[in-house]
Amino acid sequence: MANPQFDIVLACDPAIGPGDSVDGFTPTIPLNTSLRLQDGVSLTSGRQNETGAVGAGTLVFTLNNSSGDFTPDNTAGAYYPGWGLRKCIRFSWIDSDLSGTANLFTGYITEIQEGWNNGKQPFVRVVATDRIGLLNERTMKALTVEEQLYDEPVLFYPLNDSQGSTTAGDQSVHRRQGLAVGTVGTGGTAVFGHTSDLGADPETPCLVLTRSDASNGKYLTQSYADLTELNAATGVTLECYAYLPVAVSGTVRILELSKPLSTDILALDFVDNVPVAKVTIGSTVTATHGAAINDGAWHHVAAWYDGTDVKVYVDGADTSAAAALGTLTSTVLSVGGTNTGTTLANAWLSGVAVYDSALTDARMVQHGLGVTGATGETTRDRFNRIVRLAVGAWSESIEDQPTTTMCAQPFAGQSAATLLQAVADAEIAPIYCNGAGELVWSARSSRSSDADPITVASTQVDSSTGFSTSLALVVNEATVERPGGAKITASDATSIAANGRISESMTLYYDTDAQVSKAAAYIVNTRSEPRVRMGALSVDLVTSGLDTETLLGPGV
Repeated sequence: MANPQFDIVLACDPAIGPGDSVDGFTPTIPLNTSLRLQDGVSLTSGRQNETGAVGAGTLVFTLNNSSGDFTPDNTAGAYYPGWGLRKCIRFSWIDSDLSGTANLFTGYITEIQEGWNNGKQPFVRVVATDRIGLLNERTMKALTVEEQLYDEPVLFYPLNDSQGSTTAGDQSVHRRQGLAVGTVGTGGTAVFGHTSDLGADPETPCLVLTRSDASNGKYLTQSYADLTELNAATGVTLECYAYLPVAVSGTVRILELSKPLSTDILALDFVDNVPVAKVTIGSTVTATHGAAINDGAWHHVAAWYDGTDVKVYVDGADTSAAAALGTLTSTVLSVGGTNTGTTLANAWLSGVAVYDSALTDARMVQHGLGVTGATGETTRDRFNRIVRLAVGAWSESIEDQPTTTMCAQPFAGQSAATLLQAVADAEIAPIYCNGAGELVWSARSSRSSDADPITVASTQVDSSTGFSTSLALVVNEATVERPGGAKITASDATSIAANGRISESMTLYYDTDAQVSKAAAYIVNTRSEPRVRMGALSVDLVTSGLDTETLLGPGV
């Protein structure tokens, strides 16, 4: 065969953002002609070995900038405004004999450094990272908060304000007026900053409302002159997370959307501790849940209206519906009572949100899962949840469907990459970005057999590279535990006798003890002995006469 020829391709597609799929990458901005080959191209992998931490791959290169086209704020530049930070970039090589392309890196520009070579030649040094690098930058909020913000509420009061607060701040993108504490009669308290045990983030602060009776106590309310999203809307969702510390007979109002000098109301009540959604447009229509929820647990509760039906949701499920026609207009939000301070509530509350649409059942399910921290979902579902909330859609390459299930995992204050690491640990799976920008990982079951070998003659291998055997990745005693569950140790006596005791301990977010036992055994069974490993193997493809298609695969 003819000696293969390889062409480097470096290009940018400014139309792809950090939250977009990279499947349709189009090399809109070619960079080859400006690439300073004498400075080289540095490419690092995010995954150093099969047990290493989840990390970001990086690409570093230098461009000739004599034209000024690569100065980000140069409005006269040939590529302005498509060139700059957060633009999608890809590094590939093309085999001209096989007409195949191998993508080596796909990511996003994170740094552009301008300089001059020996004070004469303008250049820019460009640093890019794959999407896992973006996950490192994203600090997550509590899971319940993340899921609610994902649906872009027009009003959002997480009620996680600090102790001593007298108002609740709006954390929607609109940053409207805070909810003010109102007092009716005498007695009662409204205490912010109370530690809850809600979902995956048990230290999330909440609001505690304690009344003297239905007509004496405190509540929160605010009138919004600029709440235009709801003034002509026929679809509205009103929700929160609620915990009833004591049973209360009669009707208490948890949430209310109303309009002054009008009978228009969308409300969420507890009637003898049973959630009831109520809409009043001329006449009142109610949808009632089938059971009381003063059971010592937090619940997701919502009143939902689409102009045709009113529904009550509990823990993400539509439990009752009733026909109600009309257009709802509302400009006042009240929490823990009506807008005039009647039917006051005794309740712990968190995550009050108002949406200018009737959220889909699928989204309501996700909000409801926040109560349990999504306990029981598979590692793949947990991964998809983290990435969706952090950066949006992500193409993935996975060999089969993982069946490992996880328990609640704290989100608040963690980077998305740290959360992803916990998923990788639970599946005992390498997770990294491949050259095409796809997520690559696999379920444990698909890694139980070795891959097909690649045969390369020793005469074609660079003498400075080769194979190695080391104890670096050996574990012959593994101790695994899960939050609130079993702690199990597995060991390999033969390996310990031969190599010494090499231990590893970890906490994994499993929801069953059986998975803890299985993971400990799997770690020892697969890592108790040193294995021959191939590092960076350099093969001379130009002069060796090696069949490139055999080595790289057809169409590469």
